[in-house]
Amino acid sequence: MLNLVRLPLIFISGVFIPLSAMPAVGQEIALFSPLTYGNDMIEYAVTGVTQFSVAADIAALAAFVLIFQFAANRLYKKFNE
Repeated sequence: MLNLVRLPLIFISGVFIPLSAMPAVGQEIALFSPLTYGNDMIEYAVTGVTQFSVAADIAALAAFVLIFQFAANRLYKKFNE
């Protein structure tokens, strides 16, 4: 079940195919994947080239952490009350 979410995120995040080589629709979908921003920071650390700025990557990852933490708290309260 986990692979249904994980594998599409890996393929759309730019790990195997650079974001610049993807069609416009793929690039827009990639913006909603946290792996895109993590991959961008790793690529910057290795090559010095980045799709987004490092500050934007960190801000996006922090936003994803907050969103997922909020969702996890809501689900926890819903199913444990």
